[in-house]
Amino acid sequence: RIELQLDQPTEAGDTVIRLWSNLPAAVGAHEIARLYRKRWRIEGMFQRLESVLQSEIRTLGHPRAALLGFTVAVLAYNVLATLKR
Repeated sequence: RIELQLDQPTEAGDTVIRLWSNLPAAVGAHEIARLYRKRWRIEGMFQRLESVLQSEIRTLGHPRAALLGFTVAVLAYNVLATLKR
């Protein structure tokens, strides 16, 4: 378990984040924190894709349709990210 002191409080007012990890003890706290931040950037990207593109479509229940929908969403995200540069 590691604790991260935040420079600025979260929206909820928290100043400390506690992380639990199943990584080997040889992996340091700084590396775990770096990986955690990277993970949440990816999670944020999926959240934006879901909300902006309204990707929660029930007809995508078939695996091939879901894969196509996901591929189109990732392509759209990359196009938007490139245009924002």
